[in-house]
Parts: sequence; structure tokens; C-alpha cells
Amino acid sequence: MSMSQVGSGLPRLLAERYELSERLASGGMTSVWRGHDRVLGRDVAIKVLHPQLAADPSFRARFSEEAVNAARLTHPNIVALYDTGEQNGVAYIVIEWVEGASLAELLARHGPLPPAKAARLASEVALALDYAHGAGVCHRNLKPANILISEDGTVKVADFSIAKAATEDDPARTGELLGATGHLAPEQAEGDEVDGRADVYGLGACLFEMLTGRSPSAAWRGSSGTMSPRSVRAGVPRELDAVVMRAMAHDPADRYPTAGSMASALARPAAADDGGTRAIVPEPPEPPGPTDSEPEASFIRHEGRPWRTRSIPMATRQRTRPQPPKLSTRIRGAPGGPRGTTTRTWCRTSAVWAWCSTSAAPGGSGRSP
Repeated sequence: MSMSQVGSGLPRLLAERYELSERLASGGMTSVWRGHDRVLGRDVAIKVLHPQLAADPSFRARFSEEAVNAARLTHPNIVALYDTGEQNGVAYIVIEWVEGASLAELLARHGPLPPAKAARLASEVALALDYAHGAGVCHRNLKPANILISEDGTVKVADFSIAKAATEDDPARTGELLGATGHLAPEQAEGDEVDGRADVYGLGACLFEMLTGRSPSAAWRGSSGTMSPRSVRAGVPRELDAVVMRAMAHDPADRYPTAGSMASALARPAAADDGGTRAIVPEPPEPPGPTDSEPEASFIRHEGRPWRTRSIPMATRQRTRPQPPKLSTRIRGAPGGPRGTTTRTWCRTSAVWAWCSTSAAPGGSGRSP
């Protein structure tokens, strides 16, 4: 591969400005690259249209047109779209680089989110959707992979420009290009005309996954629709359960009429989350390290002989090896002396386990257990 090209034969430099450095992901329509804007000196994300789609002039034109429309959206919870262009048959868009992870990555790593955290994230997404709908732009492909969480906990919705270009001429290709993951509204999957209520359905599906850790497609019951979150995972609040079920109603008329009304329904449960933590899901605590001070030394008696050893906390011994039962053995004392029983137990001496004599008492059964 030449220095002027990267993977898949793409040019390393687009528009003499955007340098591609690392491919991050690939979907049904685009591959995502980490890049750098040489003019403004900032990192960006670059989405490159797959060659088979870019070869269609009408598709390429729609892709560029929708990118221009999405670039009008300026909202703190929407990934900014900086630029779009075409170079030697390569169609691309340049978007804001978000340092963090996608919601899909967080769910795969940590499983279900706490209900208040899930409500807060869904509420911010709903506000972003409500703003976009007011500007005449529907997302049409809302799913956890398109919801980004920055390191400070801010929610960013990405890919507003992709879905409409994918299905405008051929609605039957919706599932093929966008993926049948259970987040598409039924009317959209069937190729019917959609509006903002399709995004409400998609957000309800994302909230279902945040609360249960399962994709809605795994909880689909045919004509009965999706199972309620409470029936999948105990502990989901009834209030959030009701929000999900209304948002994912099969008939668009039964859903929230706007994303803003769904945000209002989420306001009370979302208020329980502080929203200011750096990590959406707490990382596991660091394992305890070695102590700075040396443990206190002590003596034990090992079969009648003193052994010097280090004291080991009981919790450490129990964690290292379960304690075996004590054993009693009948022994004969000195000639003319009393018979007795010596109780022997396992003791930790340095790095090995050994028998230690701990007591002797007259009497005994004369048999080992």
C-alpha cells in the first residue's frame, strides 16, 4: 500500500485537508475513520460511503444533500457535521470527534444501566430529537451504536444524515442498509412513510435495551409486540416500564406524539441521576496492593519446635485456602504417665501448610475421626 493510500484503497488525504489515520468501524452504508483536520488542527471522524453505494450517482447526490441538511442542526446533544465532499468517486462526510464510547459499547461492557441513568440518557436524546424534528429532520435509524457518550457524560446523537438517503428511492432496502436490530419502527420496516414518531419508537427501543441489557428483537412476541422491560428484568420502575411500552406501541397514533412529550415523561425519573459523573458506569475498584509496612512477626510451635513466621490475616488465609477440620489423635504418654489427646490443626508457616501441635489434654476417645 502506498503512503498516499490507506485500507480499501482510500486516499490518505481528502480535499487536501482531512487525513485518515485509523478505521474504527464499518456499517451497512459507511466505514468510519479517525482523521485529522490539517487546517484547523483538530481530530475529526470521517464517514466514507461504501464504493458500491457511491457508484450510484443519485444515491451519492442524496447522501450529500442530506448531509447539508443535517449540518444545519446545532444542538449540544447532536454530533456536529462539519463538511461533506467527494474525491475520485469517494463520497464522505466529516463530523465532530467525540472522545468516549457509544451506548452499544457501554451496554456490551457493563450490561444494563441503573434506571435513573438510563432515564437521564434517554431524556437528553429525546430533547435532541425534538430539536431536529422542529428543524424538519428525522433520524430514522436511532440505535445504541448511534448514541455517543462523551467522557464527561454528555450524550451525542450521530448519523442524522444517513437513513433518509438510504431509503428514499427504495424503501424495501431499509432493513438491508440500516440493519434489522429491533430498533426500526414497524411502519418503517414495512416501507411506509414515517415521521418523528418513528424516532420515538427507536428511542423507546434504546431505553428498553438500557434497562434490560437485551435487544428488543430478543424480546419480540410476534403480534403481541415487545415484552415489557419489567417482565425481562426485575427492578425496572413501573414508571419507566410504562414509558417504554407507550413509545414502542405498534400503532404510531398510540405513541408519544412528539419526542418532547416523551422527554417530559422521563423528567421525573431522570432527576434522580446526578448527571455529573465522569463515567456513565462506575469502573470496578482497583485490587488492593501490597502494604507499605512489614507484617508483625510471631512464633508458632511446629511439632514441638518453634518456627518464626509472619502473621497472616485470617481473611487472607480464608481467601487463600479453606480451613481444614481439626484432627485428634490418641497418643501414649511417658512411661507411667497419663494417656492424653493431642489436637493438631493446619497452620500457615511461611509459604507452606504444616501440622502444628496446639494443645494436649488428658483423656480422649483413642480414635481419629
